[in-house]
Amino acid sequence: MSFAPRFQIGFCLLATPLAILPNGAMAQTTAQAPGDETAIRVVPELFRADVAGSRTEPGFTPEPMRSGSLTVTIGGSVATAFDSNVRRRDNASGDGVGLVTSRAKVRSASDQRVFELDGMLHLRRFLTKGEEDSTAFAVRGLADVALGSNVSVFANGGYRRDVEQRSMSGTLQTADEAAEFNLADVEVGAQFAFGRLWMRPSIDAALTEFSPLVVAGIDTNQSFRNNWDVGGKFAVGYDLTSTLAAFAEARVANSESSDEVVGAERNLDEKTAMVGLRGQITPLIYAEIAAGYREANFDLARFSDFEGLTYRADVQWYITSLMTFRLEANQSLLSGGTTQVAAIRSDKVRLTGYFDPLRELRFSVSIEYAQNNFRETGTRSRQVTNRLTAEYRLNRNLSVGGFVGADRQEVDGPLVVPSYLSISGGIGINFTP
Repeated sequence: MSFAPRFQIGFCLLATPLAILPNGAMAQTTAQAPGDETAIRVVPELFRADVAGSRTEPGFTPEPMRSGSLTVTIGGSVATAFDSNVRRRDNASGDGVGLVTSRAKVRSASDQRVFELDGMLHLRRFLTKGEEDSTAFAVRGLADVALGSNVSVFANGGYRRDVEQRSMSGTLQTADEAAEFNLADVEVGAQFAFGRLWMRPSIDAALTEFSPLVVAGIDTNQSFRNNWDVGGKFAVGYDLTSTLAAFAEARVANSESSDEVVGAERNLDEKTAMVGLRGQITPLIYAEIAAGYREANFDLARFSDFEGLTYRADVQWYITSLMTFRLEANQSLLSGGTTQVAAIRSDKVRLTGYFDPLRELRFSVSIEYAQNNFRETGTRSRQVTNRLTAEYRLNRNLSVGGFVGADRQEVDGPLVVPSYLSISGGIGINFTP
């Protein structure tokens, strides 16, 4: 069994506080919207599918529709929630919100090839603050085809329309709405295996465009955030055992402003090199851990370059048959929401526990700490997010769920972003025909 990376699609559209764009130079600061579909479901993607949090339970776990090698999974969620601070400001103002999510996944797989198409639609409609309403959607596909016993080629890409969580990137606090953006990305590459040794070269591209922000009823241009990213990556690994691999990877990328924004161009050259381990560390601990060096240099001297340590980690401890602990950590460069700051250095760590006391009942408890450094202004923000989620499965087609959460941000230095506290909670139903 090789621990060379293979594709697993299953993205969470509005709930990726630790995620970065697919190989992109700078990610968007999207985060979980209060009460979205992931908040009333406990469906983590773990390395193992037979442990607490992701275990298949006959009679309760949804099953896809099958026809030969083709599987189709569809489903949706309807929820209602309350957020005490919708706009994430120091002068809190709450509101109720209704949420509707639909999702679909088509997969065809055999020993020689995998094809997948995954899509999601998410609607948020507020009770009194209609300007905060949003419609987000995403579609993503991949193809992975073996050309022989030692060579395979792959391609994946997608399109996404989403909103950015308020008060994280430095967008105008007086805006009548949250920042909305479109992202299109594609990656193609190949994988070569030589016994225990494998290599994986690839190239990728991504285009990000932000819609104008409405401020006092007037559209305010956000084109200074629009970027075109092109990069190449080379990974090499060695299977130390049948369940553990060591790897090294290097990536070079170039990011350029896709619009004419004289004096605010975010043209950037980035180089990253990392080494790590992936697989079974002990019989009860699986992990992917990598650390290395990142160098990012802007063309404009007024923007701060970055040189130093970078890292990512996903450690999963299956402590008992009923409980799983997961530690995730990530460093990334986020897109700044103001012309003063091109990139925000973000360091995040999240600890999650999954508990399955009954076949039909699941809990998850998480705490996340994030520190964002707005280097050009000397601003630092610290964000702590806590969340408790429960899901009770009535049968394989229907479940009910709920969550409570708290989100606090504190800021040192110039107030590019505000300090705030938000308390939220919601309930809903999930269905899979």
